[in-house]
Amino acid sequence: MRMRALLRALTLALACGSAGFGCQIVAGLTVLQITGGSGGGGGTGTTGSGEMVCDGEGPCKPPKGDGNSCSTDEECGSTHCTDGVCCKVSTCLDGCWSCAVSSDGTCQPKTNSLCGSSVDDACTDPDTCDAQGICQPRHATVGTSCGQMVATECSAPDTCDGSGSCKPNDMPIKTKCGSAIDDACTDPDSCDGLGVCQSRDATQGTACGGTCALDIAVAVGTCNGTGACSSSTPMKCPANYGCAADGKSCATTCTATTGCSATGFCITPAVPPTCTGCGSMPGMPSCPGSGGSCETCAVGGTCVKTCDATNECNGPASPPIQADAGMGPVRILCGSQCNGLSINCMGPFGCEIVCDNGGCNSLTILCSADGPCKLTCTGTSCPAVAMKCGDNECSASCSGASSVVTQACNGSCGCTKQGCL
Repeated sequence: MRMRALLRALTLALACGSAGFGCQIVAGLTVLQITGGSGGGGGTGTTGSGEMVCDGEGPCKPPKGDGNSCSTDEECGSTHCTDGVCCKVSTCLDGCWSCAVSSDGTCQPKTNSLCGSSVDDACTDPDTCDAQGICQPRHATVGTSCGQMVATECSAPDTCDGSGSCKPNDMPIKTKCGSAIDDACTDPDSCDGLGVCQSRDATQGTACGGTCALDIAVAVGTCNGTGACSSSTPMKCPANYGCAADGKSCATTCTATTGCSATGFCITPAVPPTCTGCGSMPGMPSCPGSGGSCETCAVGGTCVKTCDATNECNGPASPPIQADAGMGPVRILCGSQCNGLSINCMGPFGCEIVCDNGGCNSLTILCSADGPCKLTCTGTSCPAVAMKCGDNECSASCSGASSVVTQACNGSCGCTKQGCL
């Protein structure tokens, strides 16, 4: 190795010492300034003026022209080795231009070459150079799927925004989700605007309960902080009773229109007024106690009136029949009569009208507010009957095809029509 280095140095010395040559060492190379004569000593013979580049490894060579590969500026006639080739300029513009692209030593665009951001995901590919030498982003179009692709109550699948980012599509704050329960201890769940369904429970210790609806009461208690009330076990109101007028507890007394359940009825003659089952009436007295107008007494003490005399119970000339149920239950046997007539049922005891073939045509029945009222139609009876109910039970039962009964239920706790068109 030492011998080889000595020979190289001797060769360069001989070349630089020859007549007509001048030498300078540039970046480890020897550049011969040729002014005439022929070269020798490791160079190549030449005639005329110019430059020769000598590296001591072989014959001296002329500088390289534009577009040729190089490693140092001194190899190039332009004195610019740019991007590994001899170039007309010392450097090209940003990363999208290069001298290595062309063969004439000029900077040209590096079309489709990578540049800028190297991020490669669902919303963007790595940047590349275009034909004008500009570094261009390669973003996915707006709406392209990315990220979280499963929809929830509070968020639609993520999508690209067209600028290279994956964006969530969360529902607006307060959008309804999850549980819809709305009471003293919790409001309906809602979205938080960040894709999460949040419960909206009242703080621990918040008063709750003390409510009554549809004959079901909840006692006063406190919220536990997770949406439940300490007294949340619903309790049905006592038999036949409903909610009190304030809607906070079960009633303990009643009026003709309040305090009783949907299947209960208030016995107002009682002290205090008491809720009992629909269709009920006061304790049954003996038949003579029903006003003294009974024609007969049926089993159980019901006062019975029978329309058996000619036109005894026909109207409209006949006055209304006053069915006095103030002291006991009443039953009117109309048979084929009670046509065009009114029957007024009065009192807390039961009032029953029974019609047979041809009877009760255009009959009007007025039921009292407190007593149960019942119509029974057989055969061809009861065409065009109008039945105005009270607050107690009010029922109509028909076995004939010609029966047509219209019921005005009003506040009746039980208003039924069976077999009556």
